[in-house]
Amino acid sequence: MSAVLWNLISTPMLFFVPRELERNPVVATALIAFPIVGATLLVWAITATLRWRRFGQTWLETTPAVPGGACIGTVHVRLDRPGAASASSSGNRLVVIVKLTCVQRVISGRGKGLTVDESILWRQEEHVGQERILFTPAGAAIPVHIPLPADALPTTTTSKGSAGVFWSLTVEASLPGIDLSEDFDVPVGAPGVSPNQRV
Repeated sequence: MSAVLWNLISTPMLFFVPRELERNPVVATALIAFPIVGATLLVWAITATLRWRRFGQTWLETTPAVPGGACIGTVHVRLDRPGAASASSSGNRLVVIVKLTCVQRVISGRGKGLTVDESILWRQEEHVGQERILFTPAGAAIPVHIPLPADALPTTTTSKGSAGVFWSLTVEASLPGIDLSEDFDVPVGAPGVSPNQRV
């Protein structure tokens, strides 16, 4: 809805660009930026809608991990079992790439001088073949089992939070039409965090 509203407001600016281009190129460039942002938002909204319609609500079922342990869980997604023709063809074989990433976010400055820097501290990926995925009438259950290093830093924020350390699990698969691409926050900390957390 916000993407449509942005485009309704910004599209009329395109009519003023040719006149402003002769008078003030800097202003014309700024006017062009608004519709470009609107088009980008619209493409993002359409892609997100198509992805939701295809895969439905996805979620990660996991227990909080600890340094030296492992991120163990299951990603639930509406995904059909590949057909026999796809399974026999190595080019069409379903492979889900699962990546666990530890990111440190540093925020400095204020107002217009605010800067946000994110650096990857650690990353591990796992390729999950279709033979390891449990397919049911309700969808697919993709297993996750990625060992963590003993010196792993605990979670102090979320992927959409403030400064600190967060762990993100990305699940991706190349598919006909819309690709599978989902991100989940993964809690990593000391023992004693409540188990069976759904994130």
